[in-house]
Amino acid sequence: MRIHTLLPLQRGRRVWVVIAFVVAGFALVGGVAHGGFQTHNPQTQSQLQPMATTDDMSVAGYGPGDVALSWQQSGDWCFTDYRIQDSTTGSSGPWTTVDTFTSSGITSMYWYGFNPGQTLWFQDIDDSGCGGGSATSNVVSVTFPSYASVTYVDSGPSTVQLSWNNNAHYGGLLSFGSYQVEESINNAGFSTISTITSQSTTTYTVSGVTGLNTGTTYQFRISTTDQCNNCQGGSYPYTTDSNTVTHLTIKAPVATPTSVQTGSTVQFSISVSGGTAPYTFDWTGLPAGCSSSNTAQLSCTPTATGTYSVEVTVSDSRGSTLTSLPVTITVTSSGGGGLLGGSGSGGSPLSSDGWLLVALVIIATVVLAIVLLARRRRSTPAESPATSGQTGDGPISPPATSAAAGPEGGLTRSCISCGSSLRPGALFCASCGAAAGPRDGGSPVPAQLPREPG
Repeated sequence: MRIHTLLPLQRGRRVWVVIAFVVAGFALVGGVAHGGFQTHNPQTQSQLQPMATTDDMSVAGYGPGDVALSWQQSGDWCFTDYRIQDSTTGSSGPWTTVDTFTSSGITSMYWYGFNPGQTLWFQDIDDSGCGGGSATSNVVSVTFPSYASVTYVDSGPSTVQLSWNNNAHYGGLLSFGSYQVEESINNAGFSTISTITSQSTTTYTVSGVTGLNTGTTYQFRISTTDQCNNCQGGSYPYTTDSNTVTHLTIKAPVATPTSVQTGSTVQFSISVSGGTAPYTFDWTGLPAGCSSSNTAQLSCTPTATGTYSVEVTVSDSRGSTLTSLPVTITVTSSGGGGLLGGSGSGGSPLSSDGWLLVALVIIATVVLAIVLLARRRRSTPAESPATSGQTGDGPISPPATSAAAGPEGGLTRSCISCGSSLRPGALFCASCGAAAGPRDGGSPVPAQLPREPG
């Protein structure tokens, strides 16, 4: 049997060819991304090292609640994985592994869900599978900025111009998505009234803002949406909300009471909300005796009658100004309406002076009635004729009368007590009741009246 030495030589050459193809394929696979977030140009075979390498890490972009990290691709030809770690304490740790990537082509990371003002530290550990151990990158830190801040100014009678900022620093996988302008009326919940896709556009004019002086409440805010640029599986939008601004709002003023007498106190008040304190107040149309005061509540004492239409202008420190609807107040006189003390619609309550006058009139009336009754009783005649100095059974002397010649030669008698004329034949005066004297030429007055039986 012949032994060929070529065969062994030929078999050895084939093994080296296979090994060369394997090495070339491994180098190619190590430089191409396999399912990562972002790919880079592959390194040449001469750059590969048979040990773990230190990879430079950096913060590519960050916003109020998200961050984009990037690092240098590993030069280890026995690369195993990248371990991304963070620390909430400081650059010395302790460290927590937040993600692991087994493809050396993955050199970027997008992460969201943080809080403004929070500070985190990051590092990358490159693990080698060929006995090369591990290598740790530099440490980077990021402090997340505040949310967007919105403000407003009045640009017209019913228009408001909103302005805001954006504190994000975009780069790497972190990119801008959009702004959403949101509005809430009377606390009914926010709704989007406009979507803006330009990062540099940070103003918007809202129209149709009405009813601010009748208590209608308007609130505005800006929502900012960030997203991942070229991430596998989608854009992963992340939205944060700005502060909420409430426009200055007032209600119609109130007067208590709405009808008042001069010399009495009336109070005006107005309800204010929203805007930016402190507020200023300017009252107009007040009754005489009242003056404006820089306050939401005003008390005063009107001094002149009339009907007054009172308004108040309210301004806030932002510069917004609103003028209220008017409130009407009627001022009547406190002493010119007689006993009722006024002439308002439906009458006014009886005043204290009126009650005193009524009492005095009643008392005077009673006293006058008593005096007249007493005089009447003193002048009333007796039941029987008056007697004058007679006792026993002697004759009664009639009182003297004065007589004058009357028509046809007759005598006209007059009462000697009151001077009134006496009717012919009258025994007593009809006016005062005194006894009459004898008639001249007539029947004589009896000289003696019979006595009553004893």
